[in-house]
Amino acid sequence: MTASPPLEKPAPLRIGLPLAILASAGIAYLIPFDAGFDRLTMGSPALRFVAMIGVWTAGLWLQRRNGFILPVHGLRWPVSTIILICAGVAAWCAAMDAVVFKAVVPASYVAFENQPLALRLFYYCTRAFNENALHRLFLGGLFAWLLRLALPQRKLAFPLALLGMSAAHLVNVVLNAGPMVDLTPVTAAWMFCRFFLPGAFWGWLYVRHGFVANETAAIGVHLVLQPMMSAAF
Repeated sequence: MTASPPLEKPAPLRIGLPLAILASAGIAYLIPFDAGFDRLTMGSPALRFVAMIGVWTAGLWLQRRNGFILPVHGLRWPVSTIILICAGVAAWCAAMDAVVFKAVVPASYVAFENQPLALRLFYYCTRAFNENALHRLFLGGLFAWLLRLALPQRKLAFPLALLGMSAAHLVNVVLNAGPMVDLTPVTAAWMFCRFFLPGAFWGWLYVRHGFVANETAAIGVHLVLQPMMSAAF
């Protein structure tokens, strides 16, 4: 996987990308979301705003260096495929929370799932939007790039990209989901199945089918999951 040639972006991306970056920075200004990012920016809304623009800028540079693609690609029926992905991942997450690991789901987590649906949709969709920029576009891209520098064999490019994405998401899970629970084998299994595996899948979706496919599915899944969680809790 070599660096992409400087191809012209499709018109929707040329228009939408700057708007997405500004929206992401505005979200970061209003709501910290990510514990590590908030610590690094010293709890300052203004620093979060500036840093998020930096995250996107660096992430887009890494995307080009890694040869990743921004638009959706490689899907014969992109809309229906992404809808099916959202439904499948939502069903998996709901099963992990409401059936398989229900006994160890933290009380604070359940309490939030009893908040109004509109509030939860706003929270999770905006969080997912920025999480993808932080932990896949930037940090996953950085880890993938460093791994490829260390092991430049072409045949390893794809697995190393997935490894980088998975490592970045592991950082995300440890920083943001880890503090919710007392670590035991069962709670570790819950975090692995409920948070790590879906995030690793989003990383695969980015590498294989484009960042827009990842962003769309990672946000869209909550439109399906949160009504399920209302029924479950």
